Amino acid sequence: MKNPIQPTTPLTIPDPTKGGEVTFELMFDFEAIARAEDVTGRALLTGLTRREVDHPTISFVRIMLFAALLPKEPLITFAEASAFVTRKTIKPIWDKVLEAWVAAMQDAEDEKPADPPKSQS
Repeated sequence: MKNPIQPTTPLTIPDPTKGGEVTFELMFDFEAIARAEDVTGRALLTGLTRREVDHPTISFVRIMLFAALLPKEPLITFAEASAFVTRKTIKPIWDKVLEAWVAAMQDAEDEKPADPPKSQS
């Protein structure tokens, strides 16, 4: 994924610790995905199955939210990210996580390999 700043997807959800609402900018980058994989032991980059997209488990939504938060919230823990996923928030969180995932994967597909250096004969 080439751009560590864009694309981002805004997510506004209730804050379970402080009350009120909190807004995050979700995005996926290579390092955040790797860190989430390390913390959770779950491979994310291999792609999502149709079943995971249509019927994600609570734990999978938590993992994906954690990975999407890391680029902009590098100090957030998996436990802190997981606390945002509740029965009321799981659907809007999942919708935004998927939006961010699709944007990131599109960004990665747009990357073109660098031209090989020209020989100086």
